[in-house]
Amino acid sequence: MTKSLIILFIILIFLFIFVPSLNCSISDIGQQTIQKSSGTLSRNPNITILMMFPDIDYFIPNLKSLLIVYEYIVHRYQISKWLNINLQVKDSSCSISLAPHMLVKTMLSTIPDVVFGPFCDLAVAPVARLLHFQNIPIVTMGAVSNEFTLQRQTMYSTLFRFGYRTDELDNPKPWHECQVLLRPIALTFASNQIRSDNRKITSHDINDNFKSIFIDFISNNASVSLWCVNPQTFRSAILTAHQLGFINGEYVFIYLDTVLTQENTDEKSLAVRQPWYNSKEENNQINENAHRAFETVLFVRQRLYTGERFRRFASNVVDFARETNRTKYLIHETIGTDETNFYDAVVTYFKALKTHYTSINSQEITNNSETQIYPTLDANRFKTIICNRSIEGVNKNITMNQICDRIDIGYTIFDMNPDTGELEVKIILKQ
Repeated sequence: MTKSLIILFIILIFLFIFVPSLNCSISDIGQQTIQKSSGTLSRNPNITILMMFPDIDYFIPNLKSLLIVYEYIVHRYQISKWLNINLQVKDSSCSISLAPHMLVKTMLSTIPDVVFGPFCDLAVAPVARLLHFQNIPIVTMGAVSNEFTLQRQTMYSTLFRFGYRTDELDNPKPWHECQVLLRPIALTFASNQIRSDNRKITSHDINDNFKSIFIDFISNNASVSLWCVNPQTFRSAILTAHQLGFINGEYVFIYLDTVLTQENTDEKSLAVRQPWYNSKEENNQINENAHRAFETVLFVRQRLYTGERFRRFASNVVDFARETNRTKYLIHETIGTDETNFYDAVVTYFKALKTHYTSINSQEITNNSETQIYPTLDANRFKTIICNRSIEGVNKNITMNQICDRIDIGYTIFDMNPDTGELEVKIILKQ
């Protein structure tokens, strides 16, 4: 009896794993089927998009906020008028195991034409390796490690990156993702002596004004820390550092300014020139403490998103979220650099897709009594459309290099002048 149950169990596992995949053979990859509607043949192509980003509270970027940006794009460019989209949304959780599991689980029922995401290096790597063999584009504003550049042809050939990268900063060690709140920076010490420790922000950290981060984590793990939070949160945290005695010359804080507001995208605003100062602060001593604490901070800012054109875009997305009652899903009720890079990435893909379909001749479209099959936009074809090209973006033209990495972002590193209290440019990093 036991033996019979074991055999039955094995048969059920076989059926569960393999039978769904029989509906989509390897030869079907690269083609999409369009079903008849109301007795007439649909003229719009069908695609499947797998969107896979972390759905984690306080994470920058967050799946919910990126979904708002995606839907804004579909609405603004009226994508549904010429394209039928099957959107699959998954939580990657920045996980090296869950992200590829979600990809495989999706592919058992439908083969995606493109994957938007993941973001974190550990999640991108296994997903990109799998898609490398299927010639399916993976489009992300993450994957910041230099490893994705060095191993592009051998393991990550279908990867398209639209965000910042460590090789832009001449940094031999990966930053991984902005899920990570704190870590030492490789250039600060000899590379063989570096240990990178990760720490996510939690609701408990916010409630106790970040004291546990400094007392339990930084004091034991990091003399240099990288912060990826909104400006107000960072100011609160650095004031706590001052209160606890961490502004003593032994600790350095690096702030990656990725959260964009109406104030900090205006280079002439007080929020950009003196980020430590709060005009609404009634106790002037707190501003003086913030001034002292910010003397230990280096600011790293993308140089891309400034000016009226960007501010109009950010305002339009926030208005769209408000109209659909989802402003709570914009983590800081505004748009950050990651959401903006995501916008540029998705718009670029849709424009390339339209170019691809326009170039298809009738002989390449297969018709029968029930379906119409279009050739898909695979990674190789996508490369011919956007690599070594300049493409219109949110704030300026997007420039893609020969391996389809965006190279027009660039950074400026600021340090505060203790006498004037204003940030001064120390290094400009260009491509």
